[in-house]
Amino acid sequence: MAYFVIKADRDLKGAAQIEEHPKAVRDVIKSYKFSKGVALAGQFPQLPGYQMSDEYPDNRLLTDFQDNTDDLLIISQAFADIVKSLPHGQMEFLPIKIINHRNKVASDSYYLLNIIGTVDCLDLEKSTYKQSAMDADEIFSIQNMVLLEDRIPENTSIYRLHRMPTLFLVSEPLKNAVVEAGLTGIRFIPTDQFSGT
Repeated sequence: MAYFVIKADRDLKGAAQIEEHPKAVRDVIKSYKFSKGVALAGQFPQLPGYQMSDEYPDNRLLTDFQDNTDDLLIISQAFADIVKSLPHGQMEFLPIKIINHRNKVASDSYYLLNIIGTVDCLDLEKSTYKQSAMDADEIFSIQNMVLLEDRIPENTSIYRLHRMPTLFLVSEPLKNAVVEAGLTGIRFIPTDQFSGT
């Protein structure tokens, strides 16, 4: 089966960007937990407000996959419905609201999708990558990605890559469902074409 790296479409004109976790979240959850696939539901505040970045005051467009500076999966209800409809592993849909530049609620129908755990499926012998200078067990960037598909649990639609848990991969059925539904703000990069952090 084909897999794709999922990223925000930063070429979409006028798309809002979310800058950081709100204080209500930072006060109760250490930020590294969002990048490690740790369960957060018991600690996550009720419907925290994620602010549109003041650095882009004209960018107000909400998309189904919301661009943000922390590589979080901030998704619309429509995107969440597709993920829920397909086979998936353990994950949390943490409800959030999006706050616009005037401190008004732009939408209260978004989720921070937290994929719990990772999948150790990168072929370390055939892939080309750079290890993190901070942690020898983590990868900083990948120049050539080769997957060991027999290590990917059957019917897994979306997962975190082990050693690089801020990188999310999706299955072809999930990609096709998103494209067919016309969801916005999303790029799907074939794994053999991906190069980056």
